[in-house]
Amino acid sequence: MNEVTQKLLEGMRNEVRKTMRKIDSCRDMTGDGLKRIVRNGMENLVKAVEGVLLGMSEELDKERIEREEKEEKQCKRIEEIEKKGEEIEENIQRLERKLDNVEVSQQADREVMEKVGEAMVRGRKFCRLRDSVRITEGQVEEATRKLKVLGIQLERESENRREIVRMAVEKMRKDISNESQEKFENILRRARVVVLGKGTTKVEEEDKWSVPILLCCRCRAEKEEVEQMLKLAGYKTLFYWPDNMVDFVRGAREELRRKGFEERRYDVRIRPERKGGRLIIRADIRTKDRGKFRHEVYWRIPGERKLMEELGIDVYTPLESRN
Repeated sequence: MNEVTQKLLEGMRNEVRKTMRKIDSCRDMTGDGLKRIVRNGMENLVKAVEGVLLGMSEELDKERIEREEKEEKQCKRIEEIEKKGEEIEENIQRLERKLDNVEVSQQADREVMEKVGEAMVRGRKFCRLRDSVRITEGQVEEATRKLKVLGIQLERESENRREIVRMAVEKMRKDISNESQEKFENILRRARVVVLGKGTTKVEEEDKWSVPILLCCRCRAEKEEVEQMLKLAGYKTLFYWPDNMVDFVRGAREELRRKGFEERRYDVRIRPERKGGRLIIRADIRTKDRGKFRHEVYWRIPGERKLMEELGIDVYTPLESRN
């Protein structure tokens, strides 16, 4: 607009200059001649002003039209941007919903994985427990062939294990009945004799020394035979539990005491037994009047105590109670 206006104003100035030159060069300075020159100049000036105003109006109209077109484009652009913004907002909300679903799904997956992990850990513990049970079963099975003999009184003190074994065997041979001598000798040849402890112990109020020994027989039947011979000869014998079963047996006796089988009134015998092809622990009860033993309860062979506690397994849950 400024450029057009400058051109129009320049045209007005030119008309004024022309009029002034005509006045200066006019020879007829009478009133009519001067009037004619001024009138023509004014007419031309009016035309020039009209041209200026017309040009300005056309320029303003052009600028208005351009501005309106620009504003219309801007409005359309704003509408497009707002529409795009709404679409983006919808997409964001949709993505947020998907993320929420993904988080829920991931949380569920984490919970499932945690449960799977816990199940795997528990499964591994069960496998370790099963292995420990098998080891204990083997040790208990071996213990069924062993016999602990107490109260073997020897003539002299000794810490030499070989000498103690020799004196103990001689003492038992001497005390065994004549009719059992041959069978005792046959079993003893196949057995291993182990001294329990560091040496002999002085018997109070007697000039004797005592030592406990362990007879490791070839099989359970021979162990039971030699046990019967020794009991008839006046010896006290005990079942020799493996070290890892001692706490279990002690706890089993406590369980029976809680059930009312107190040691001052009842004799308790706890032994392994193979029942239905399975090695288990049996508890027998009898009154102090030396009645017949009857079985009271069966327990499974325990595994590693810590694993059983972690798995929530009660080691003293009975397999079968007395009818």
